[in-house]
Amino acid sequence: MLIAWRALGLFTSRRISHRCKICVGGLNALPRAIFTTAHYPDTAELASLAMTLKPYGRAIAEQIAVITQQRNEQEAILESMHEGVLALDTQERVITVNRAAEALLGVWPPRRRGIPFRKWYAM
Repeated sequence: MLIAWRALGLFTSRRISHRCKICVGGLNALPRAIFTTAHYPDTAELASLAMTLKPYGRAIAEQIAVITQQRNEQEAILESMHEGVLALDTQERVITVNRAAEALLGVWPPRRRGIPFRKWYAM
């Protein structure tokens, strides 16, 4: 009787672990299915979820493209200016600084962004 229970336990655990592997594989494929036109995950539930989320994935990808373009334009404008521009956030951390400001402040090589201005300038 004990052998039968052990065999049943082994069979059940293998069946559960197999389903878990299928779910993990599907979850790994989910981002690809949402953000691209690639195949959908193998399980019906995850494929349905991917199809539901696909419009949101497209919208997110479009927003990322817009934000990236805006950032690139901002960086190009700042770097082409002859005036020095140094931007700080509300905690006085350096957000951005262009080359003219670095030259004006005598800062070389360019310093990291995101650190407090007092530390940044004292480096």
